[in-house]
Amino acid sequence: MAVTTITTSQAVAGNSPSAPSYDDRVSVAFDSTYETGGIAYDPKSVIGDKTIVGIGHALMDDGNLVVWDAANAKLQVFEYPDAKGPATEIANATDLTGRSVVLNIQSQ
Repeated sequence: MAVTTITTSQAVAGNSPSAPSYDDRVSVAFDSTYETGGIAYDPKSVIGDKTIVGIGHALMDDGNLVVWDAANAKLQVFEYPDAKGPATEIANATDLTGRSVVLNIQSQ
């Protein structure tokens, strides 16, 4: 499974010349089926050689939750099977073609 960056926008969030902080909004399109454990994603391919501080959780249009797994450099997708239960990872081989999400990437 691969992801494609559609658009990016960047705002400089800090005024310190020695350590500015950045807030990048990156629209990511999914183009295949999901693999258990997540989809490999390298945010530095989009934002350059900055230090990643974090990537905020994001919701797809269908309500699925996209989470950045920093330890494994993957995007994971979770669903809420019912209103009372916890989020669970979507099933292996779920087709995500045509779905997208906007990630908020904080870096320095």
